[in-house]
Amino acid sequence: MKIIDYRKKIKFKRRHRQFQPTEIIIHHSWTRTVDAMIKALRSKDCGTHYCIDRDGSVYYLTDESYRVAHCVNHNEHAIGIDIIRGSGQEILPCQYDALNELLIDIVDRYEFRCPVLHDNIIYYHRDLRATECPGSIDDDKILF
Repeated sequence: MKIIDYRKKIKFKRRHRQFQPTEIIIHHSWTRTVDAMIKALRSKDCGTHYCIDRDGSVYYLTDESYRVAHCVNHNEHAIGIDIIRGSGQEILPCQYDALNELLIDIVDRYEFRCPVLHDNIIYYHRDLRATECPGSIDDDKILF
């Protein structure tokens, strides 16, 4: 997994967490580039921790010790991951690969027990809020 550290390049509105993360929330971005996604999030005082670009590169945007606004009532405890899709585009195989590698890395580092998609630890944004985010995504391609 190729990780590009963007933490010094951008600053989302953020604050230190009071608690260790206990959830991972998967989002999508209808923008076509990482920089466009960052601009769109900042215009709404939102943020994310990671972004997966169309080539499978993972951008590390905000240190996990900070909370950023990405899912109401879950920001204090959740790590946010955005997937760049562009309007009407499907998630590419290299993005699923990068997402799975990143999920495994986070789950291992925080020693999360029994992660299950939609039910425990790992959620889509729509599992927690009334939204279509992350759009069409193939559950069978997510390892958990």
